[in-house]
Amino acid sequence: MILKLISPKMPIKSFWDLKVTAKLLRKNAVCANLWLPVIASVTPGDITVICIDENVEKINYNEKVDLVALSGMTCGIKRSFEIANIYRKKGVPVIIGGIHATMNPEECQNYADSVVVGEAEKIWPKIVKDFQEKKLKPLYTSDTFTQLTEIPVPRYDLLKIDKYMAAPVQTTRGCPFNCDFCSVKIINGPMYRKKTIEQIIRELKFIKKQPGFNSIMICDDNFIGDLVFAKKLLKAMIPLHMNWMAQCSVNLGDHPDILQLMKKSSGIFVFIGFETVNKDNLKAMNKFVNNPDEYQQKISAIHNAGISVLGSLILGSDNDDLTSFREAYEFLNENNIIFCMLNILTPLPGTKLFKRMEKEDRFLTLDWNYFNVGNITIKTRKLSSEELRSGFIWLHKKYYNYDEIYKRFRRLIRRGNWKRPIKNKATFQGFLVLLNLLRSYLFTTNLKQIRFLFKMLKHLPNKNVDGYFIGFILAYGKGFNDYVKQMPKIKNPERFENSEL
Repeated sequence: MILKLISPKMPIKSFWDLKVTAKLLRKNAVCANLWLPVIASVTPGDITVICIDENVEKINYNEKVDLVALSGMTCGIKRSFEIANIYRKKGVPVIIGGIHATMNPEECQNYADSVVVGEAEKIWPKIVKDFQEKKLKPLYTSDTFTQLTEIPVPRYDLLKIDKYMAAPVQTTRGCPFNCDFCSVKIINGPMYRKKTIEQIIRELKFIKKQPGFNSIMICDDNFIGDLVFAKKLLKAMIPLHMNWMAQCSVNLGDHPDILQLMKKSSGIFVFIGFETVNKDNLKAMNKFVNNPDEYQQKISAIHNAGISVLGSLILGSDNDDLTSFREAYEFLNENNIIFCMLNILTPLPGTKLFKRMEKEDRFLTLDWNYFNVGNITIKTRKLSSEELRSGFIWLHKKYYNYDEIYKRFRRLIRRGNWKRPIKNKATFQGFLVLLNLLRSYLFTTNLKQIRFLFKMLKHLPNKNVDGYFIGFILAYGKGFNDYVKQMPKIKNPERFENSEL
């Protein structure tokens, strides 16, 4: 039997896909979807498994397969449906699972022979057996959460690891917070479930053996949810010398011991969801772990440890107005957050926010393609759709201006040590990446871009900064800048520039 697992591409270009950045680093995508190697690992051993990520390779619809399994986030689910229709017309049964299928199983049943609700690891062998015995049910529901200690090492060998900027690893699952816009607690439960330290180290060593391995993306929703566990894991990771990134809550800044271990274990950056600097918005979001009065102190502590902060902000909440965009810019600039993911508030199915927007009749569209946090899907309280869209564009253009990026970088490197503990040897692949970066920056009439390159290269002899960090800034900087250049001009930008805070 041949099983094909397919992760679909996003139908609409998104700020989050980082395609330009990946291309500059001679990669095709940022990170693989973890469900592919995980589900492959719990598939019975007598079955041939093919993993396809449409973000790095095309789907061969003529390839002989007996069963297809698809997953997809809400913004990509319509592409999953398209793929499912093609295979079903060919007589190949299709199973759909994942976050959207868990929240909207009835919708997904229109496009699949079977739908999986909840975490699939425990019931997947049973599903496959039912298919082999021609007893496949239209709906499977996982009533219990998976014990992560029971999951085998994911089948990273079935992925094209060399096509990604980072390989995904999960150490914990679950979240005790109750943010109204987030589906994590609904999907994965309120308790942190953990793998063993030994289990994680085995996975990391297996990844390191894969051809073209680059770095690790720790996919936990909060890597420091269990501080004692995080400490033990970071200590165990030090000898591996593997660059990594992770998502953390902002209270990371309260734990210098954790920050020190992050640096020693080759941590590059942490992704932090600040969401907003407006206390009323945070209260409405039910995100009480965040306190804007403490942001500056916590960010400074993280930066002083030599760990870069990749921020995330949400725009379009009920208390946002014309001043919110400049307020966001000032916050990011003053705290030297070099890069930040800027998002429009998007209610995802199953969340409290979605139910509230539905009850208040505030949806402008339910076309899932537009639920990628870059489009306006609801009516906002204090901003018209035009004001939200224009402010969103204004903030991108101002924040991702090359001169602004460089100023934040220059201020940032004055504090902390930005050299990594890893002493990388020069490689041919690294040489090609350098050539690619130079070519992309120099073959242009954009003088600001060229000046930015040479300003950054001037820091290579800096004793506190290594070439890897500078390459990271150059690749992400151009990726974000190129994305912003495609954004349309807006009318009356001065209304945001001169707004009174």
